[in-house]
Amino acid sequence: MLFKNKDISYSDVIVNDFVFIEHNVPESFTKYVFNLDFKDNKEDEIRYKIRNASGEIKEKIKDLVLTLPVDDNIKKAIFDFRYDINRMQKGESVPMHNETRLISPFEICFWLTKTDDFEGRDFIIEKNNERKLIKPYTGLFCFINTLIEDSFHGVSPLITDTEIITITGGLGNKFDYDKKY
Repeated sequence: MLFKNKDISYSDVIVNDFVFIEHNVPESFTKYVFNLDFKDNKEDEIRYKIRNASGEIKEKIKDLVLTLPVDDNIKKAIFDFRYDINRMQKGESVPMHNETRLISPFEICFWLTKTDDFEGRDFIIEKNNERKLIKPYTGLFCFINTLIEDSFHGVSPLITDTEIITITGGLGNKFDYDKKY
């Protein structure tokens, strides 16, 4: 795990598995995303989500993410990413998992919060049977290596009655691609 304040390279992500950076997110972007119309997936672990965002929201996400201080290899991949948006509510969590099913060698995720005063909803990182907890906040971005099978992440239950948005980007699921051809 690595925290950087500038210049993230593709090799940083591959070597460290999880690379975090703080970056300014305009308040107008945060308000825009919180006001989106989320689909109610009653049977899913995260009830409200937007899968494979398109149109104006995808362009707004891409424009924001392309302002990150990253190398050209990362920028090229980000340009083609698909983005999912999850609106987590009280009591929801995400089990530990890895992203080896993704086509891209890394994914990006970042968070939007209405307040920094909340309990739970820790981003859990597990590598070599060691766990670390990261409290998300607006402007925290994470690049995740998707090539490592023994590196996991998940989300602890949100305890406070608030909502937290997670936006993830990647090139899609290998298994979905295989089904099409």
